[in-house]
Amino acid sequence: MNRLFIIIVILTLFISIVCFAPAAGKNKTYEIETAAVGEYKTDASRAIEAYERLMDKYMSLNETYLANMSKEISVLSAKVDGMNQQLVQISEKLDRIQEMKSPHLPPPPIPTQPEQPPISQPNQ
Repeated sequence: MNRLFIIIVILTLFISIVCFAPAAGKNKTYEIETAAVGEYKTDASRAIEAYERLMDKYMSLNETYLANMSKEISVLSAKVDGMNQQLVQISEKLDRIQEMKSPHLPPPPIPTQPEQPPISQPNQ
């Protein structure tokens, strides 16, 4: 019976130590890191986003192309205006040369066609 009493005392002592010992450890805090999971995307949404990126690139490329074309057109327009001014100057010089060659001659008459009698048709 003595043995039984000793076992009960040891068991009670062990249980009390187990119950009251973690009281000091209850102040511990545990941090759990959460893994950031990206948004779930379907194949269709990925395709749409890829198409939008492609269109953005195409629009910026098109914009730069049109800007370059505008610059080239303005350069060509300036060249054509310069050529037009030179042609006007040449035309004025030719007009002065013609006036100096024939200052008093009247303009040539416009030839007129003589009237022709109407063609008579045979009687039927």
